[in-house]
Amino acid sequence: MLDNRNPGLNAGFDLDVRNASAALHWTAGKRFGLTGEYARSALHSQTSYVAPHTRERAESVYRERAHAATVLADVHTGGHASFSLGGALVTASGTRSARYYQPLARAALPLRKNAEGYAEWRWYGFTQPLFIFESFRSHQFTAGLRISH
Repeated sequence: MLDNRNPGLNAGFDLDVRNASAALHWTAGKRFGLTGEYARSALHSQTSYVAPHTRERAESVYRERAHAATVLADVHTGGHASFSLGGALVTASGTRSARYYQPLARAALPLRKNAEGYAEWRWYGFTQPLFIFESFRSHQFTAGLRISH
C-alpha cells in the first residue's frame, strides 16, 4: 500500500496505490513443473495543473484496477528434451482500460553431447478500447542452436 498526499497552496497531489500478489511453483520430480502467479492492483491519482490554453486550474484524475496472471507448465523428458507451454495476461479497467495477452510455447531438443536446438513462439496482443489505434498484435518465432564446451 502506498498513500501519498501532498496538499499545497498552488498544486495538490494525491496518489493511492494498492497491490497484492500470490505465486505458486509446484514440481513433480525432475520431469514436470507448474508455475502460477496472480496480482491485483488498484491505482488512483489526482493532481491539479494549469491548463496551457486557458491558464486556469484544472484537475487530472487517473484510475486503474488491474489483474495480471502468468501460468507456465514445463515438461522434461528422460532424454533431456524440454517443452514449455503457458502465457501471461493483464486486464486493466479505469481511465485507460487495456488488455494484454502473451501465450507462448517453447521446446529444447538435445542434438549431441554439447549441442541443443531450441525454438520458441510467442504471440503479443494489446488492445485499448478507447484508443484502438494504439492496439497491436504480433507473432514472434525464435529458433537457434546452443553449443557448450
